[in-house]
Amino acid sequence: MNKNRKLFLAGFDEESPLVMHCVSRVVDRQFLLGDEERDTFIQMMRMYEKFCGIRILSYCVMSNHFHILLEIPPRIEAVELGDEEFLAKLAAIYSDRYVQEIRMLMKKLNKNQAPKAMRELKEKYTYRMGDMSQFMKSLKQRFTQWYNKKHGRRGTLWEERFSATAVSAGRTARMVAAYIDLNPMRAGIVKDPMDYRWCGYAEAVGGDPLAISAYSHLHEMVERKGVAVSKVSDEEVMQEYRILMAEEGQESDPDALPMTQGQRASKTFKRRRGYSREEIDAIIEQNGKLSKSQLLRCKTRYFSNGAVIGSKVFVDGFLKNLKSGSNPDRKMAAKPMRRIKWNGKVADGKIFSYRDLQKDVYGSEI
Repeated sequence: MNKNRKLFLAGFDEESPLVMHCVSRVVDRQFLLGDEERDTFIQMMRMYEKFCGIRILSYCVMSNHFHILLEIPPRIEAVELGDEEFLAKLAAIYSDRYVQEIRMLMKKLNKNQAPKAMRELKEKYTYRMGDMSQFMKSLKQRFTQWYNKKHGRRGTLWEERFSATAVSAGRTARMVAAYIDLNPMRAGIVKDPMDYRWCGYAEAVGGDPLAISAYSHLHEMVERKGVAVSKVSDEEVMQEYRILMAEEGQESDPDALPMTQGQRASKTFKRRRGYSREEIDAIIEQNGKLSKSQLLRCKTRYFSNGAVIGSKVFVDGFLKNLKSGSNPDRKMAAKPMRRIKWNGKVADGKIFSYRDLQKDVYGSEI
């Protein structure tokens, strides 16, 4: 975003992070993104998030478009990255073999005391870091290559470059995040955003630490500059955010709105799906808390896909028998379930599971 950044971001503090809402649509707005495609897109999005040093605050991948709310840090200079930090970023999107080749080259440059050559080497990659345009370009291009190869097609997959809107960090950013997470509900795909696994909220409710930290960061943004951030737990952050979504996601009935005959005839007001007033009141009454059954459903929706849950001994025993009857070299291991409560206490590391397909963790599209 080099030239564009200076033009578009005039008036913004280059030393501070910037929040942007990016949207991109599939060519001709076709519904081309199925379950596997959306899973792969999110996986690639996380890869480039790590490589570029850009923070994903919220996202939603629909079948014909996607939204990403991201925080862009100040520009990253090559000299600021240590060798190991630089290599770790490369490892996010490049193969182990490629990274090892770069490591050997850097070792040679250090041995020969060639700082200029080292800087030029790093700059071949760091120019894409901390840059929204490069993040979006790299993500969309890599996904297009994967999609075209999988489906035997050629040409562009996206309707246009992408649209980007600067968002004020704070309450506005959190409201935009809620708008993004409410997309599948507004579209009538699910009755609650937590049931749509291709959005940030469902990922956070499912227990993903990266997604949870993003909503905690959004909460911290609400605090004014120079004022100490109030200490609240991740659980309290998600409860508060659920109430915000409920209030912002109320359904609207055009028949119940005061309209002129001209407005009614032009269909200016359309019915918007969302939470009913009764559902909103219930969420507020529950202080935004999800019931144990709701949390369990979000965390273990893969039960119907060959999953196992129980103690580590139980899961490991099951996997041992499963491996003996299939590929003995297949990597299979019991994974601790995060943020599950047992007798009122967090039972991290006490309950384990095995899922065959990670993409089925956060629910399925209705």
